[in-house]
Amino acid sequence: MGLTRRDLQCLFFFVILVTIASNVFFPSFNVLLKSLDNAEVEQAISLNNICLQIGAIIGSCLSGVLLTFMTFSMVMLLSSFCFVISLLFVSLFKGTIHRNTSSRHEFHIINEYFEGIKYVRLNKEIIYYIIIVLMSNMIISFVNTVLPIYNLNVLHGNSENFAMLDSLFSIGSMIAGLMLIYLKKEYKMFNFQTLNIVLSITLIFTIIFPYFIFPYFFMIIIGLINALSGILSNTNLMKKTKEEYVGRVSSTLWMFYSIISPIFSIILTTIESNY
Repeated sequence: MGLTRRDLQCLFFFVILVTIASNVFFPSFNVLLKSLDNAEVEQAISLNNICLQIGAIIGSCLSGVLLTFMTFSMVMLLSSFCFVISLLFVSLFKGTIHRNTSSRHEFHIINEYFEGIKYVRLNKEIIYYIIIVLMSNMIISFVNTVLPIYNLNVLHGNSENFAMLDSLFSIGSMIAGLMLIYLKKEYKMFNFQTLNIVLSITLIFTIIFPYFIFPYFFMIIIGLINALSGILSNTNLMKKTKEEYVGRVSSTLWMFYSIISPIFSIILTTIESNY
């Protein structure tokens, strides 16, 4: 039995709630990162990236299994329960966040938002790192949009093959996080220009050589290089931003991503359909 119109409406409402919660959580998480020493920020971001990729892999595997034995509603209910468990873990956090109390003014959401925009606009270095982070997120949107079509039309693969490609991208991202944790100071050898050149060449090779194990190897490289760029740029962004502006800068970043990502996906889908 297919989904009814009411089921779809509830699903879309649930997606909106999850998106709102995510866009509140990640800026808040960045504020917590700013309370760490600069030497620890990169390791924290790397560990967070590893945890996100592990969660993505486990979630993808579990969803297929759960939908085989459970109804759609039960899976959604289980997902909601996981959010509650996450909330309980967050409530156990005992850290302290230093706030700037020198200026006492009444809090207004709109004013705080425009203060963040103004702060970003006046800091060219922060704009640069925001662009790099956005580019890294756009690569993830690119993979999520194009990979199913690439798997079906170019590789002529099935759902298991798609799951393998998607998992290899996540594994590449996990490797990047581990490299930055254990290499420590040696990460200086990575610069954004080199990473972007290697990423561009790898994307081209993925299209030119869709044979044998090449696509699987390239997916690991793409995930690795993209995560290196994203983690390093996000680390520099946190270090360069004043503590009292971290939340507002992070909110600005996620706002731009939330606007650009669906537009980018629509453009890619349109190009693919015409191609």
